[in-house]
Amino acid sequence: MESDDIDIKYIVNLRWIRPLKGVIHYETKLAEFIPLITSNEINEIKTEKNNGILSVRCRVFFPEFKYLATSFGFNTEKEEKDEKEHFKSKSSKSRISDSRYITEDREAYLKLMVYAVVRQSIRSEVKAHMLIETVKKLPYTELRYWANIFSKYYKEYGNIRALYRPARAFREVYDIDR
Repeated sequence: MESDDIDIKYIVNLRWIRPLKGVIHYETKLAEFIPLITSNEINEIKTEKNNGILSVRCRVFFPEFKYLATSFGFNTEKEEKDEKEHFKSKSSKSRISDSRYITEDREAYLKLMVYAVVRQSIRSEVKAHMLIETVKKLPYTELRYWANIFSKYYKEYGNIRALYRPARAFREVYDIDR
């Protein structure tokens, strides 16, 4: 296989997640960040457990996430599941159409990952706007550092709540919690 045929695609799968309880009523999804090395066309890629390594899973607020992903240059693709597979799944709640965002730009992928992980622990709209501006201005090396920290915490503990502590450190370093 030639090295020209190998591409790195960065994929963000959006899945159904149980809605938030309480005062905040946002439309939320579960985002799975997956870097994928492939030599095939992107339409033939099936992101299962053996294809690509999951970096991070986090809850995202869908309208904000969608706007930011498209502004960073991600392409949107909808996964349509057939009805048989839909009824075999554990939960039949709105799982027929899941979204997938794809890019080849590593910097955009890292920006979106850092934004998504930190945003899930922020309630204030003002702080959310400050986060977007901060993430857009971050240099590439700092993006890699924070994405590596988030990925390491997620792999070590295996749940979304483990990301709250490094997300808080990010907010304090960049003075988002004033």
